[in-house]
Amino acid sequence: MTANATALPLEDLKTACNGPANSANSLACIKLSRTLLKANRVFLALSYAHKGAKSGNPDAMFIAAKIYVTRWKELGITYQEGLKYSQALAKESCEKGSGEGCSLYAYNLPADDTKNKVKNWKLGCERKSAVGCFFLANYQDRIENLSKACEYSESDSTLGSNFCLDYAEALEKDPKSTKTRIQEAFDKACTLGYRYGCYKAASLREEQRSPETELLLQ
Repeated sequence: MTANATALPLEDLKTACNGPANSANSLACIKLSRTLLKANRVFLALSYAHKGAKSGNPDAMFIAAKIYVTRWKELGITYQEGLKYSQALAKESCEKGSGEGCSLYAYNLPADDTKNKVKNWKLGCERKSAVGCFFLANYQDRIENLSKACEYSESDSTLGSNFCLDYAEALEKDPKSTKTRIQEAFDKACTLGYRYGCYKAASLREEQRSPETELLLQ
């Protein structure tokens, strides 16, 4: 089985995930876990994430970590228990190379542990975690890190639309920014589903119309 395994029917993915713990089969476990989570099959989703993690797959560890800390109520455990399990998995996921793991670990560290939060958000951002870059922007190189948060956002990410909108608004406040660059950021927010981004991008286009263009449109 190859990386293309994630395109296989669910029964084939289940067979692969229940097979030997290796990097190829862990991809099937990840796909199953994400699919089951969307269907609110939380226990099964967590089970398959754990199976994927057995091969050392950091992405599977991240998924399990996120389930523990966000779906603890459905798992029948306390928030503190969920947080404890989540942080252990997120830390291991980060150590094995997952940017999302680093970002989740940083997010759930105590509020006053700024040093380790920034350290792990930076690691997450370096590994192309949009969340890591977004939070890192609160501490250093705001525009640059917001730009990365926007760039690394997934194409269907509601969270990403917020990142891109924040980036565009930060550019608006920067006197060095060009209208073209600002417009591109609002366009990305629009593409990711933020309607205000669409409105702002359209307004900027309107402002940039040349007199010649206006005559042609009349």
